[in-house]
Amino acid sequence: ITTARAVTRAKEVGIRKILGSHKSQLRVLFLLEALILNSTALLISLILLRPIYPWIEDLVEVQFFTGPGYNLEIMGYMFLSVFVGSLLSGLYPAFVLSNYQPIQVLKGKLTYSTQGIYLRRTLVVLQLVFSLFLISSLFIVQSQMDFMINHNLGMQLEETILVDGPIMEVDEPSYTTKMESLKNELLNTPGVIKVSISSMVPGIESFWRASTENRSGEEAGIFLHRTQIDEDFISIYGLQILAGRNFDRSFGSDKNAIIVNELTTQNLGFPSPEEALNEKIYFSGDQTFNIIGVVNNFYQRGVQYAYEPRTFQLDTARNGNYISVRFQSDDLSQLNNELKSTYASVFPGSPFNSRFLYDIFQAQYDKEKQFRNLFTTFTVVALIVACLGLIGLASYLLNQKSKEVSIRKVLGARNSVLFLTLNKEYLVISIVSFIVTLPAIIYLMQEWLNNYANRITFEIGMFVYPFLIILSIILIITFRYTVKVISSNPARVLREDG
Repeated sequence: ITTARAVTRAKEVGIRKILGSHKSQLRVLFLLEALILNSTALLISLILLRPIYPWIEDLVEVQFFTGPGYNLEIMGYMFLSVFVGSLLSGLYPAFVLSNYQPIQVLKGKLTYSTQGIYLRRTLVVLQLVFSLFLISSLFIVQSQMDFMINHNLGMQLEETILVDGPIMEVDEPSYTTKMESLKNELLNTPGVIKVSISSMVPGIESFWRASTENRSGEEAGIFLHRTQIDEDFISIYGLQILAGRNFDRSFGSDKNAIIVNELTTQNLGFPSPEEALNEKIYFSGDQTFNIIGVVNNFYQRGVQYAYEPRTFQLDTARNGNYISVRFQSDDLSQLNNELKSTYASVFPGSPFNSRFLYDIFQAQYDKEKQFRNLFTTFTVVALIVACLGLIGLASYLLNQKSKEVSIRKVLGARNSVLFLTLNKEYLVISIVSFIVTLPAIIYLMQEWLNNYANRITFEIGMFVYPFLIILSIILIITFRYTVKVISSNPARVLREDG
């Protein structure tokens, strides 16, 4: 807008120079105008910010405006933005308009000067490039989020309540007995279908890993995640047994048995799950386990992480960190109260803490959701700013072309031709912006997606739809002003400009 208005201010510069103004004075004038404009914008923004800053802090989960030291830091950024904004918006008129020659200006020789046109077009292209980049990135971010949330986890998490195990020394003689008693009592609770006790559950990062050894006791260098479970763990989470069997208490040998996932068999070099059955796994400390079953791979953590090699041992003495309760009930509040009462009757000294396992697992995507929300907000704000700039620029430039349009109408030009003539520059600029943006968005978003073990692949719509959105916004903005210019009376326009 500044470059477009430069021609109309040329006469002002010429008159000021004739009246004795120097270049330095004119430059200070234009920079001061920009400073006043940006300072006014800052004051208005502070007024508008006041009622919505709690929402902003909730969105980003950071106390920008009420945290310690925010006065100095935030105000510093505000004043910096005013200074930079004033410098950038005042730089062109300060150093270009001040160089105009008064005689040429007052003779009208600069009325149709092309000075600043290329700069203006470049700035508009950059603005559209940023807008296209943000919209395309938002499409990709949202697609990745949908992919992760709807991805097959390889297990069942719905309708499962997780209860923290009791605060009690596992070496206490009555620990195992009490845990078994709690499991039986919970199974008798109305609405409870299954109960499992384990040292770890999906959705929580496990840190217990051990390196396998070969038969001679030398470390083989294959690290496996280890989990202690009971015989109901696999069924309650809907894991598929690909080969072998589940744990069974009637088999006394199962205390030395182990169940592994499919990735573990691959890491150990077995061609198929069936060929891993009855093979040995050696851990340090003379721990030897016989593989009795192989289950499917599942995501212990979110889909943003890869599958992990996992093993499962039957251990009823040290596996009480978590209690998983599969339920089928419409009255969740009543069910939770009954679970709490049953838990307190067995472990009266331990606090009862329960939550839905599905919510725990979905919480792993909180950072991604926060990033998406921030990106969405930033994109919307950037588009609003871009639209405001295009509205101002379109209205100003199209009004400047009213005389040209009037002459074309007098010479017999049709309205459709005039509409295309007035808007073809924006169409060309949109296409150029799309061509410039495409390689950048592909490269940068591919780098972002590389942070995820499981990620989407690019689709043509992720790039075409943002371009169509931008083009539609431009046409909607320019349509009103184009119609106004085209429908104006040529005689009146030429008489006023004459």
